Amino acid sequence: MNHQFRSRGRDLRAAIDHLVAETGVARVLVGTNTGGSIAICVGADDPQLFGVALLSPRADFDDWADHPRRFLDHAREIGAVRTPGFPRSMDDWSRAFRRFRPTAAARRLAPRPMLVMHGEDDESVPTSHARQLAQAHGDAELSLLPGNRSPSAPRPAGGGDPDGLARSRTLLLIRRRPIGRRRRCCRYRFNVSKSGLVVVIPSLDAGGTERQLVLLARGIARIDPAMLADTTIVTLRAGGALTDHLPSGLKVVSLGARHLWSPFVIIKLIRVLRTKRPAAVYSLLVPSILACVGASFAFRSRWIWGHRSRTYTVGASPLVHRAVGLALRWGARRADGIVVNSQAAAEYLTSIGIDRVPVRMIPNAIDSNDHFTDHAARSRTRAEIGATDEDTVVLSVGRLVADKDRPTLLRCFAEVTRHVPRARLVIIGGGTPEAVRQIEEIAEQLGIRGDVLLLGSRDALNGWYNAADVLIQSSVNEGSSNVILEAIAAGCPVVSTDCGDVRRFVAPSRIVSPGDWRALAVAVTATVNGQVSDDEALARPTTAEQLAADTLEFLEVGSASCAGISRAGRR
Repeated sequence: MNHQFRSRGRDLRAAIDHLVAETGVARVLVGTNTGGSIAICVGADDPQLFGVALLSPRADFDDWADHPRRFLDHAREIGAVRTPGFPRSMDDWSRAFRRFRPTAAARRLAPRPMLVMHGEDDESVPTSHARQLAQAHGDAELSLLPGNRSPSAPRPAGGGDPDGLARSRTLLLIRRRPIGRRRRCCRYRFNVSKSGLVVVIPSLDAGGTERQLVLLARGIARIDPAMLADTTIVTLRAGGALTDHLPSGLKVVSLGARHLWSPFVIIKLIRVLRTKRPAAVYSLLVPSILACVGASFAFRSRWIWGHRSRTYTVGASPLVHRAVGLALRWGARRADGIVVNSQAAAEYLTSIGIDRVPVRMIPNAIDSNDHFTDHAARSRTRAEIGATDEDTVVLSVGRLVADKDRPTLLRCFAEVTRHVPRARLVIIGGGTPEAVRQIEEIAEQLGIRGDVLLLGSRDALNGWYNAADVLIQSSVNEGSSNVILEAIAAGCPVVSTDCGDVRRFVAPSRIVSPGDWRALAVAVTATVNGQVSDDEALARPTTAEQLAADTLEFLEVGSASCAGISRAGRR
């Protein structure tokens, strides 16, 4: 046994096809332990089968993946692995265990019947695995049997026969429901293609998540052009400033929704997914996640959604916070995995009760072709605002929303002007007229209105990063900040509040607590005056190619070369 799940799955499919060819019948697939996990994965995608019955199945193989060498030693001891030199790559072998997700197959199998039996005292596979599979299916029959009913356990004294019990329950399963039910319940489902990716996002307006999507598309274009041609971006709303920044050959479909929460969005999305039949669907931001939840009954594709913030409800009422948490937990039950961009984002998911779905951390990326040190751009950009070499340009980039905490920024800058002569604050980012008016009023009250420039949204930011003497991020909510990564790549010093994964990239002497404008002002003044050392060894930003490779690997689409890049990037 070499534990290559795909080859064992092929063998099982061949056996089913042979049985159907010889007898014309294939009703229920029965599997025990690892065989049960493979059985549910095969049965989920084979319409010839009426249902599956499982005894002590595994819901995942993460414990094997966490300790592959220990598991290999055990497999050799019991004779399960006999091939010399196996595996060729321990990393590939471990990754194969993580990719094998019986829980996702259980969701695809529904509403066809599934019987799960598990011994309450099973020492090899915890009963939580059976519960996870039953919960993922949604309508499975779960039977927890007294004692250890693992296939590897010794038979109990007194004539106990767990295999006979399994057979009798399987017969009851076969007779319980007519086979036609599956066909009626699933008449709207469609089979997926062998490739293809659909990314769902509310819009392509200038924002952090949207810019990361542009980088993802660029990375795919560089490492797997064929995958790019098989990728479609679906926007709930039409248009967006970043549409023209996408690589050529990438298809963009707009649902043209006026209201993101309209039920017509789900209907239009189902039509697109039924036409595209993608192998994977990747949804970003809450409106897209909820739209995919509503449409999930109509597609079999692997569904991953992205969570890219420490929370979604800064400044919201407790009722809104609970409602969003409930919606995300509902979406997590149907998802095959979640991508986060920081440890803070992962901790938020855990805090709202999302802890049973596979989570992969893929940090934000930058494109070195867009962000780099450019002295000519520094002089040119400073001239646009009339700043000389004697002036100090303080930069803030980000949408004018509550998360960015611009009041703290303005109070910090007012304090900085007392110690740094000829300082000017440049704020780049779009927002509502009310948000702009609020910033102007606070600046007026602080007596700094003449030194604050509101430039609105800008597409090309490299010149502004080069023009600035320091960048301030005053946010109270971040996952992994694009702005910080871009500024660092352009050689601009950064002072930030302690949000998201900022500590991976910014020196501790330049990080302060959120909302502490006095400490922020002290750090900014010290940075401008050259009193802060940059000697700390900090992490390097991820490239667009690495972002694409890691994402495609988790989505389980794209060529094998992508996995190679992904492995190389993590070494």
